[in-house]
This record gives sequence, structure tokens and C-alpha cells, in this order.
Amino acid sequence: MTGFLVLFVILVCLAYRRANLPITSVTLLATSLLFSGSDFAGPTVTLLAWILTLGTAILAYQPLRRTFVSDPALTWFRKVLPSLSQTEKAPELRKPRSVV
Repeated sequence: MTGFLVLFVILVCLAYRRANLPITSVTLLATSLLFSGSDFAGPTVTLLAWILTLGTAILAYQPLRRTFVSDPALTWFRKVLPSLSQTEKAPELRKPRSVV
């Protein structure tokens, strides 16, 4: 239980300080290594820490983020959202209204 509490406090501190992804990844990597090398946290908390470390590492590295997150999300949004009308596609082709 204390391992989970420590992991939670670390995540809250990172969120409160608005730490960027590389700093978050390094901090979670250090926490995961600490949990793995000691009997402080149980195997469930250690596994959770490693999953969070892997997730933030994927998000921090742009080519992996683009491959695993951005491209699938863009593909899904293109399928779900309706297509744009001619007026929405090319607003510069519309004639401005003359003010009388």
C-alpha cells in the first residue's frame, strides 16, 4: 500500500508542477527502477509504475507518439467527422459581401 501511495504522490507532484513529458518520463523511470530493485513496493505497484513509464516514454518521443497515438486518432476522427462543405474548404474563394 505504501508503494502505491508513493507512486500517487509522485504523480500528483509532477502534475502540480506541470512537469513536461521528458522530466516525467525520467522521474517515472527512476521510480520504477527503485521499486524493482527493492522490496518497498509490491509487484502490482511496480508493474503499474513500469506501464506508466512506458506510456510517458512513448508520448515523449515524437516519432513513437505520431505512430501510436496521433495517426490512429487522426484516422478515427476523419472517419467519424462529416466531410467539409465547399464553403468550409475554401473560404478565400468566397466573394466578400459589399456593404451598402
